[in-house]
Formats: sequence, structure tokens, C-alpha cells
Amino acid sequence: MKAVLNAVSIPLRETPFAKGGEGMLYETGEPDFVAKVYRQPSREKAEKLSWMIQYPPHGPGDLGTSSGLAWPLAFVVDGRGCFRGYLMPRVGEATILHNLCVPRARALMGESISWRYLHAAAANYVRSVARLHERGYVLGDIRTDNAMADSRARITLIDLDSIQVSTPRGVFTCPVVSEGFTPPELVRKTDFRTLVRTPIHDLFGVGVVVYY
Repeated sequence: MKAVLNAVSIPLRETPFAKGGEGMLYETGEPDFVAKVYRQPSREKAEKLSWMIQYPPHGPGDLGTSSGLAWPLAFVVDGRGCFRGYLMPRVGEATILHNLCVPRARALMGESISWRYLHAAAANYVRSVARLHERGYVLGDIRTDNAMADSRARITLIDLDSIQVSTPRGVFTCPVVSEGFTPPELVRKTDFRTLVRTPIHDLFGVGVVVYY
């Protein structure tokens, strides 16, 4: 399998380095990028990612994570050219945001995690979500393992293929939800696959993250 970015073919390694519910993560032939390959790729996923690749919430030519977002960059295809997943920028040395939100885990990280650092990380998290909202995207599934924090308190949102994407042809909703980060008015909803959320819904979860 491979991805083609700016007319450059980027091959994938043969063995995944991580596995999740939807797919697997692969190293690539370029150290700045990793790839997610779905176990069950679908036409809907391809259409959603195609829109995201065409309309990123950051400046043109920004292929890194300086925007605070590990944004999809290109399709991953198999030998027949069929959609299998997507290419995204690699997040550099960083810790999962959950480790900053749990006091016991935070204590193990040493004196570098000061109150000043935590305030900066919280502010940068808000800025990353705001960048999505400014371009009409809704994060949807807010949880503390969907973001990374580096040593300078810079935040990168990850797993962005699950966000809500609105297009002229319709809305690709966010079908997942995390307990504790869902606004009260949505808690009793049973089918999030049909629920169109708003940035206001995100703000409840953002407030919980900032509190932690």
C-alpha cells in the first residue's frame, strides 16, 4: 500500500506499529508521516476524508502539526488503487493528554509539569478546537486520549477522521461519544449516527478537559 502526496509516492511499512478499533497505524517511507489503514474501508469514509483533505482548517502547504491538528493529508490505496485509509503527519515526542488530566499520572511526569505548563496546555487545547470550529467542523467525540501534548505544552488533536464534517451534499456525523464529556442534553440520545451537533455541544467537553 502507498499514499501519494504532492505527486510523491510514500510507501507503507509491512507491519503495523499500533492497532485500534477501526484500523491499524503504519510507519511510512517518510519519517514525518504515518498512515491509518481501515479494517473495513467504506465509500462514506472515502467521501468524508476527501472533503477534509480538500478543505483543511489551516493554511495551504502546512503539512505538519503546527496547526494543532493531525489532519488527513492524502488517501492510502492498495495495489489496485482502491481506498484503504489515509496519510497524516506524525506527532513528535509527546504524551497523551490523559496523562496531564489524572493527578497520579501527572505526578509521575516530574517537576516539568508545572501549573504554568498546565494552563498553557489548556489554552492551546482550546485554540486547536477553535480552529476546527472556525472552518465549520465539529469535534464531536471529546476525550482526553484524542490529543497529545509535547514538552512545550503544544497540543495536537488526533483521530480526526471521526469528527463531524458538513458539506454542501450533507453532513458526515460523528457516530461516537465519550462518557463524562457529553453535554447533558445529549446524554439520553441513542443514535449519534443521525445527530447533527453544533460547536456549542463541543464546548461542554472542552470545559471538562480544561477543568481536568
